Amino acid sequence: MGVKKKKETQVTSLTVCHQDLETLKSLADVEGENLASLLLHCVQLTDGVSQIRYVKQIVPLLEKANKNGTCDPTIRSCLDILAGIYLSLNLKNPLKKVLASSLNGLPEFFLIEATQSFTSRLQEELNTSTDLYSYRKVIDNISSCMENFDLGRSSVNNLLENDGLLQTIQSTSGLAVILFIKAMFHPPEKIPDLVQLFFLISSVLLRSVDPTSAPEWLLSCCKSLCCADVPPSALLFLCQGTLTMLDWQEGRMGPSGEALLLNTVRVLFTLSSQIKESTLEMFLSRILASWTNSAIQVLDSSSPSLKDNLNGNADVVRRLLDYVYTHWEHPLDALRHQTKIIFRNILQMHQLTVEESGSDLSADRFIFELTESLLRLEWHSKGKYTCLGCLVDLIGIDHILALAKTIPSQILEVMGDQSLVPYASDLLETMFKNHKSRLKSQAVDSTWIDKWHETWVSPLLCVLCEGNLDQKSYVIDYYLPKLLNCNPESLSYMVKILQTSADAKTGSYDSRGALGALMACLRTARAHGHLQSATDAWRDLVSSARIKQGLIHQHCQVRIDTLGLLCESNRSTEIVSTEEMQWIQFFITYNLNSQSPGVRQQICSLLKKDTGKLSGRVQTVYQLSHDIDVGRFQTLMECLTGTFEEVKILAFDLLMKLPKTFVQFQGSVKLQGLFQAALELSTSTKPYDCVTASYLLNFLIWQNALPSSLSAYLKTQRVACGDGDKSAAVVESNTLIEVSRAENSLLQAAASFPMYGRVHCITGALRKLPLNSLQLVSEWRPVVEKLLVTSYRLSAVVSPVIQSSSPEGLIPNDTDAESASRLHRILNEIQPRDTNDYFSRAKILKECGSFDLEDLSASVPNIDTSAEIKGKEGKTCDVTAQMVLVCCWRSMKEVALLLGSLCQLLPMRSVPESPDGLLTVEQVKEIGDYFKQHLLQSRHRGAFELAYTGFVKLTEILNRCPNVSLQKLPEEWLLSVLEEIKCCDPSSKLCATRRSAGIPFYIQALLASEPKKGKMDLLKITMKELISLAGPTDDSQSTVPKVHALNILRALFRDTRLGEIIIPYVADGTKAAILGFTSPVWAVRNSSTLLFSTLITRIFGVKRGKDELSKKNRMTGSEFFSRFPELYPFLLKQLETVASTVDRCGHSPVYRSREMAARALVPFVMMDEIPNTIQTLLAKLPDCTDQCFRQNHIHGTLLQVFHLLQAFSDSKYRMNTYFQQELADVAVCTKAKLWLAKRQNPCLVTRAVYIDILFLLTCCLDKLSKGNQPVLEHLGFWEEVRRIISGSELITGFPYTYTVPGLPQYLQSLTKLAIAAVWAVAAQAGEQNRDVPISFSQLLESSFPEVRLLTLEALLERFSTAASALGEKGLPPLLWNMGGTFLTLVLKENHPECLCKILKILHCLDPSEWLPQTEDRVHLSPKEFLIWTMDIASHERSEIQSEALRLSSKVIAHHMQMCDETRDLVAPNLQQWVQLVVSSCGDHLPTESRLAAAEVLASTAPFFLTNPQPILGLQDTLALWKCVLTLLQSEEQVVRDAATETVMTAMSQENTHQSTEFAFCQVDASSALDLALAVLCDLLQQWDQLTPGLPVLLGWLLGEGEDLVACEESAHQSHKAGFGPKDLQCRPYEKAPRRNNRYGLSPEPLSVSCWILGVQPRNPALCCLRHVL
Repeated sequence: MGVKKKKETQVTSLTVCHQDLETLKSLADVEGENLASLLLHCVQLTDGVSQIRYVKQIVPLLEKANKNGTCDPTIRSCLDILAGIYLSLNLKNPLKKVLASSLNGLPEFFLIEATQSFTSRLQEELNTSTDLYSYRKVIDNISSCMENFDLGRSSVNNLLENDGLLQTIQSTSGLAVILFIKAMFHPPEKIPDLVQLFFLISSVLLRSVDPTSAPEWLLSCCKSLCCADVPPSALLFLCQGTLTMLDWQEGRMGPSGEALLLNTVRVLFTLSSQIKESTLEMFLSRILASWTNSAIQVLDSSSPSLKDNLNGNADVVRRLLDYVYTHWEHPLDALRHQTKIIFRNILQMHQLTVEESGSDLSADRFIFELTESLLRLEWHSKGKYTCLGCLVDLIGIDHILALAKTIPSQILEVMGDQSLVPYASDLLETMFKNHKSRLKSQAVDSTWIDKWHETWVSPLLCVLCEGNLDQKSYVIDYYLPKLLNCNPESLSYMVKILQTSADAKTGSYDSRGALGALMACLRTARAHGHLQSATDAWRDLVSSARIKQGLIHQHCQVRIDTLGLLCESNRSTEIVSTEEMQWIQFFITYNLNSQSPGVRQQICSLLKKDTGKLSGRVQTVYQLSHDIDVGRFQTLMECLTGTFEEVKILAFDLLMKLPKTFVQFQGSVKLQGLFQAALELSTSTKPYDCVTASYLLNFLIWQNALPSSLSAYLKTQRVACGDGDKSAAVVESNTLIEVSRAENSLLQAAASFPMYGRVHCITGALRKLPLNSLQLVSEWRPVVEKLLVTSYRLSAVVSPVIQSSSPEGLIPNDTDAESASRLHRILNEIQPRDTNDYFSRAKILKECGSFDLEDLSASVPNIDTSAEIKGKEGKTCDVTAQMVLVCCWRSMKEVALLLGSLCQLLPMRSVPESPDGLLTVEQVKEIGDYFKQHLLQSRHRGAFELAYTGFVKLTEILNRCPNVSLQKLPEEWLLSVLEEIKCCDPSSKLCATRRSAGIPFYIQALLASEPKKGKMDLLKITMKELISLAGPTDDSQSTVPKVHALNILRALFRDTRLGEIIIPYVADGTKAAILGFTSPVWAVRNSSTLLFSTLITRIFGVKRGKDELSKKNRMTGSEFFSRFPELYPFLLKQLETVASTVDRCGHSPVYRSREMAARALVPFVMMDEIPNTIQTLLAKLPDCTDQCFRQNHIHGTLLQVFHLLQAFSDSKYRMNTYFQQELADVAVCTKAKLWLAKRQNPCLVTRAVYIDILFLLTCCLDKLSKGNQPVLEHLGFWEEVRRIISGSELITGFPYTYTVPGLPQYLQSLTKLAIAAVWAVAAQAGEQNRDVPISFSQLLESSFPEVRLLTLEALLERFSTAASALGEKGLPPLLWNMGGTFLTLVLKENHPECLCKILKILHCLDPSEWLPQTEDRVHLSPKEFLIWTMDIASHERSEIQSEALRLSSKVIAHHMQMCDETRDLVAPNLQQWVQLVVSSCGDHLPTESRLAAAEVLASTAPFFLTNPQPILGLQDTLALWKCVLTLLQSEEQVVRDAATETVMTAMSQENTHQSTEFAFCQVDASSALDLALAVLCDLLQQWDQLTPGLPVLLGWLLGEGEDLVACEESAHQSHKAGFGPKDLQCRPYEKAPRRNNRYGLSPEPLSVSCWILGVQPRNPALCCLRHVL
């Protein structure tokens, strides 16, 4: 028997990748004694057994290195390679266990680095796993790390701190558990096994597993899942596993499976109220959607019982709908999408439950009620659109149109809100597509399209013609393209309708009209490929004249849309026709000088598109240098000196594209001057000058254009800086000098050489350098160190001002001795000792030469207010505190940005001896400490806001830094500042005022830069501490920490970068804010209010309007409390407390408290309970027989009644059937306490409120009932009102003076009620004369202006409506023949507002009715009354002037229409009127005056501007035309638009409409200017006044009016009809502004006729002038 030979152990050798091998070779030392050498020898061996020996030497070698106390980059790299080696080894390889065993003995000093290396390698493997083999390898590595390997276990724990990974593992585990249970019941096809399987899974989900009957294998493997306290997240993923791993198709589940399905959804419902973490909420929504999919699969062959449980009326479906309604506006987009899936599946589930009955789904009760409930919701709810879209897909649009015929118009109405536009347009698209397919399938001919157009296109055209600007823009952008894509043939229908309406609805400056709608439709059609070219559109759809009208339309958007029609196309290679180019040229003539930046931007964008089409066909490329000459180069350089940053950027980009040869031909002298200018600008006291300096220096540096004279100076700097940053060295040197001078005198620095400009230039130069790839690293290090030292020195100079408790200049109460002494030295320098008027007067100090801080104190007493500071040029400089402060905070700002840029741009050195990198770890820590100090101690907002910007750059770098000690810095800083906030040390320098100054910014920067994929531990720690500090405490010492906590919480909740991560803390923050309202300390209450405001914005969104009850910023109670359930009991308790307070405050002796209590009561009362509440409150009021009552109590109760009634009348209950009846019941209760509105009540304040209640009731109830009898009349209400008015002081007179409390309010309330009563009588009486409680004449004769003003406002509204023909009915008989009354009043009235209203009313009335009464009423002839009116217009204040001018003009126009005798009567006064109009057109006058002049010119144009038989002389006629031209060139758009109406009126007259092709068209002011001159030239020909008139026109055009008129004075012999000799003596006209003179700028004294004839005319005015010449 032979001996068996022992089998040799085979060990697979370890290997490394090529990159790691190269790293080891580069790190290995010559002696071969470091760790890199050891690993290199190991991996080069091919025998695995031999490698084990080397592996065992790793830890002893590291123990030796541990004695040095450092982890150098070589060891760190080796540890990273070791992690890679370990993870690359096979699970069964002995080397893996040997390596794990060895690393278990790793010195503690290296554990952090090693753990980080293993964690990053594991994360990398997880990220790169793509197939089954790689996944299995990752699982093997994780399992090996968890098995007797401490380092590996720590790494896996770090890996699991990533929430996303942890939840992925939990999700997978949930699937595995269900699959495991299913596998244990093999084969599962057997019915008993299936029942047990489903029962067991249900027990697990319901947490009701019985340990005595549960299988042993389940208890041994999944014991933690069989208890009653399974975490919600585990249950959630078990539900997911149940739905995913079980087969729900084809009815295999049976009754027990159906029960499991129902149990699963019940568990999910329970979890939905427990889970609030956003990621888990997302999982829950997906799982719930998955459940509905499974339910649909089961319903295909389910039992009747399950169908009963899943139909629309079942509890499960109701709770599913509640979940949808609660979450359909959730902040997470993905979750909102899941609610859409759930809702669609609910409909499908219901369809499956009722399909056996064969009933029409649209008539189903559940569907009907669901549709109605959705339609009743307000349109601001975004979820409504999604659900309606699902309903349309299910039952079709016909059912919805039957319920809401106007739904297309309703949806289009809300498209003015940008946030709703995508939802609305998608729903409309779903609807009209469904409608089209249904109509098409049911129709036998093409008539269906008419119904489709009526339903969907007609509302669109109505919006395009009459909607507001935003609404039309969004409809055009979102809805119109979808409509045209669905049915392109609708374009012809739209064009046909709009063409018909274009002449009638031409639009105006604030309305696009039908022409605007037409151009918008054509533009959209062409942009989406429904028109081949604009030429096709012109030939087939619209005329060329129509397009030209659009190009100069008065509304800017019509012009833009017409240009868009010409320029936009869906094909970039489309040929541009000659006609299109002519139209574009025509457009440019009148629109390129638009004053609106937005319009100019759109024009440039469209022209760029058109140019792009041209450039695509023209293959000629021009070099930039060919187009840039010396003059243009100088222009670009001047652009750098502007104040607009965008202009500087564009100019700089162009300059940088110039070839270097072009720049260098400028010459050394010019470049020397340019460089010197840059250096001087960098110390300018104007902040934007340093920006210019930065651009200039960067341009010179990167173009190699520095002056040669600097070469000697820069020789010593080239070695340190290289060739790229010569200027930076010069700037740095100068900066050191400026800092030294600032250390001597901060006042001198602020006045003459601010330091911040130089720092800004250094930062700008460094940003242009490739700092990550510098060649001369060692030479750069001293430069960086010097920069840091200089920055700290500069900061030390300005920080005493920035960090003082009052940086704006007042002497602070600083307690720190060193800081205070430094600050007092500075303040002593800038503030005189004998006065405290530092802010009110500029201090003028004399330059004291160069002195240092030691002798500063000695020199200060010699400085007085008469001294001066000499600037750089020897000029006297006035220095104010504001200058010093600006200098200081801007210096701090630039230092912060420089340090932040250094951290962001410079490579970091891991250890001082490292050959790579520029910044050391210590330097980074110093920078961090600098930011910490200034953020926590600075008081000036500008300083700490910019320091925050730099600090954010630093924290972002630290979180990505491989150095562990640097990574831990943010956590250390955060814990340190939190501890300092908590300790409440009196000596703390933290600022408790100014909203905690920079402290919130500091913490915000530390938290916002924390990686979002991790567990956000820092955020959790911080929020826990802050909410604890912000809560209520009895310790008086906690006030300052509480203020800090509230202010920091506010900053964190405002930070959008934290996003949904901060939402779980909203409830606690809300509690802290509300509880802070009751603090006795004002600072706490103030900070709590600010925090609460921020939380409201975070919860409900940014408020876009001023509406307190905005529909956009609110949510339902169920939705709110589902997101924040813990707030329900808290708010309920607080409201219970407040409710009693409201009652107490309602009886407060303080008026404001009673009013606020009344407003606060409204939200407490449900809308349908308001009528009963009002009746209860009214019943509490005392009767007139009561002897003792308090007026404050009465007043508080009446205010509550008033505000409740107001809220009820404004609510949606106005549409309710019971609304009138409920208010009628309130009116009956009100009648019982009417004594409070009468003289029996001595208090005018309570009388006024009661009368307000009566007035509000009249407004709500003055409607006709079914019997055509007014409700109020039926109740006898008006009779009581008449008695109140008849017995009031309006009839009997007022014994009071203005000193009586409440008299103004009482007068206003009583007058409003009296006016309402008069209108009610007028409405009921018809032609009959009924008793009126008081006449308007009586009200107008009141001695109180409040009464007269309210009456006049009411009358003006009625007269204005009648005058504009907007009302269907004429004036009531009560208002007939009132012109004489107003004539009488107008001369007696001395109250300015009342006088203005009377003038407006007279202007609304027809002069033929009241002008003949002037002699009887005011003893003035019509001519004298006209003179009086013009005198008023000449001397009163602007608003009265404007109304008087309008009235006088209407009177003159009336006279012009009368007989010759009447016309001749006012002719002598016309010149005064002309002068009045001319004087109202000056640019210095208020806008109202110029608008009145424009309106007057438009109304009188047919009489004085275009009359074929001129009434005025030539001089006055041309003066009026000059007014038109002046107004057309006004700086204000509204004035130009009003003046344009005059031109359009002038062009539409019978004798002028043929002079232009744009008669009866709306045109813009720019083209109206040309058209006005064209019409005037034509009129001069008609009047035969070319000889005297043409030189005047030419003078206007050329701005040389005086000389031209003088040359033509010899033409005085031309006497034509209507013009006398004096008319030819034309007065000189002031020179037109050059900015508006487009007709000629040549200063040469050329013959005007030659100039006109030599010009190629491109506008109507010049064409006409050329023609007449």
